[in-house]
Amino acid sequence: MLDATFDLDGRAMIPVGVGDAAARGVALSTDGKIVLVGSAFSTAANEDVALVRLGGTGALDTSFDGDGIKLQDLGGANESGDGVAITSSGFIV
Repeated sequence: MLDATFDLDGRAMIPVGVGDAAARGVALSTDGKIVLVGSAFSTAANEDVALVRLGGTGALDTSFDGDGIKLQDLGGANESGDGVAITSSGFIV
């Protein structure tokens, strides 16, 4: 059974970037925030690592990069994050 307190229906669809996006890893912090990592297109031709942080209710955590979403260009054309962890100090790696 889905938890209806999470984004009102138990599911969250988060638009990230300018085209297709995919989550490939998830981590839960000790304060209950959810971090997703994957990829998203920052331009029509450039796919970057995407990080998204949600609060426990499924809403974007705007204290993370101002809007809850961070696209990180590592210098390549097709980049993706495949796993994520959160250190005991709260750092995302």
